[in-house]
Amino acid sequence: MSSDGASGSGSIGNGTACPNASFCCCIERQTSSAFSPIPFSVTSSRATAIRRSSSSPTARVALSTFGRAPALRDLLIRHGVVDISEGVSLVATSGQNMADRVRDCLQAIGSPPMAAAAPETYAALGHFPGRYPPRNDPVTPVARILWEAPALAGEDTGLPNETIQAAIQTVAETGWPLNAPQRAAVSYCLGHRLSIVWGPPGTGKTVTAASLVVARILAARDLAQNLRILVTGPTYTAWEKLFGEVLELLEPAHVAGVSCYRVYSSTHLERASLPSTSISVFDIEARFDDPGFQTFWSALQNPQTTILVGAVAHQCYRIATQGAGKAIVGRFDHLVIDESSQLDVCKSLFPFCVLSAQPEVALFGDHLQMPPVVATQPPFAGNEISGLMSIGFVKPPQRRRITFYAGL
Repeated sequence: MSSDGASGSGSIGNGTACPNASFCCCIERQTSSAFSPIPFSVTSSRATAIRRSSSSPTARVALSTFGRAPALRDLLIRHGVVDISEGVSLVATSGQNMADRVRDCLQAIGSPPMAAAAPETYAALGHFPGRYPPRNDPVTPVARILWEAPALAGEDTGLPNETIQAAIQTVAETGWPLNAPQRAAVSYCLGHRLSIVWGPPGTGKTVTAASLVVARILAARDLAQNLRILVTGPTYTAWEKLFGEVLELLEPAHVAGVSCYRVYSSTHLERASLPSTSISVFDIEARFDDPGFQTFWSALQNPQTTILVGAVAHQCYRIATQGAGKAIVGRFDHLVIDESSQLDVCKSLFPFCVLSAQPEVALFGDHLQMPPVVATQPPFAGNEISGLMSIGFVKPPQRRRITFYAGL
């Protein structure tokens, strides 16, 4: 295959060309505590022809070098990491390429003094060790999560223990299903800047996460804090469910005066119904010409009360760039990620990049369940194809799951 381009064909279930599909190769290293992602866009693709038939619709796709990585692109194809010889699905996308968003975040993070290079990445790229030493870029909250997670997990939030226990007791007295291990988990999260809550199916992780959010709001009220809380997850379904349970618990806990926002993409029209409460919730779109977003952004800049925000993880990048014009901006003090084991490492950067200087972060999930996934609609006219329809352009690695482990 030449470095200036190549083409191939594969079966598809969609009669619509996808002119700007792109590949992203994520090279990672695994340590005892975390995975460090280094994403590279190595090739772009263009559908040049579509042929429909009742038995096997096909598309001709031309691959071209993306950026300055022809050797890496060809290496991935030669070893079968990128393969369009089998059945694939072309997924149309809109807006900024995800790899470009990740690149923006990584460039904004830079290389602070604690940055640690991955030897495996150096080897894969043919670079000699130490070619890119740490610099004196500013130390941001997201940089601390990436490179100082164990230390961050050991730091105290500074909340008085009596305030923590009183808040948990108030939640328990509402009749909310909170057993002893769940109470212990909430107490631990309220006392540490970075926490992980793990539990198998049916153990009430989302219930516990909702208890944590409401208990933190109660503690903020007692301490006269104007707290900014972000609830997120890998999918809209994940964070909407948690957000709804938080709303259900706020009223019996006698919490009032919380400003609540749900942030959506303009292309996401399906929005979960809200529980029957007296709490007002504002649905806004992550674009600066939306008047609701302007009000929301002003409130985050100068909070006059506790603010509760729900958004899918990748919309956090839009919140930052639409509000401040940059990838990193400190706007949230407390972050809860539900179903975190389904959130890939690169997209997890987006919520981390909107954390304030002294953040509190809690990750809920189960790495033994579903690994990171990409949600998409089924192909059009998929009944014309038998067998597996969506093999994908980039084959998944042999390692089946990615989970953050802090302080282990």
